[in-house]
Amino acid sequence: MPTRQRGRSAEERLARLLELQALLARVARDIGPALELEGVLFTVLQAMRSLVEFKGGTIQLTDDRGVYIAASDPPVSDDVKASRVPIGSGLSGRVISLGQTIYSPDLHTDPRVDPSQARRGSTLPS
Repeated sequence: MPTRQRGRSAEERLARLLELQALLARVARDIGPALELEGVLFTVLQAMRSLVEFKGGTIQLTDDRGVYIAASDPPVSDDVKASRVPIGSGLSGRVISLGQTIYSPDLHTDPRVDPSQARRGSTLPS
């Protein structure tokens, strides 16, 4: 077996593994006493952000009215939080109906984004 895997030395892989273990321990500590799902999901979203570089994101769930934002970073407006995207509509609704990921290089110009969500905007004004 080569001493380097994907260009990383054994020491680099060990350091990364230890970082991930520390992150998992922190997440477990933070969500252990949590009583509300929103807090748990926000903690998970922040942990994801420390692993993968991205400008912002959401964790979305479904209910009988459609797909909704359960956690977001950065925060979204109350109007967006209360809104639902019908299953099969927009990007989120299509992900649910198709059962697969969908990539969008730019949500602001993607014609698959639900028009009512696009009109609302997504983040709070700065």
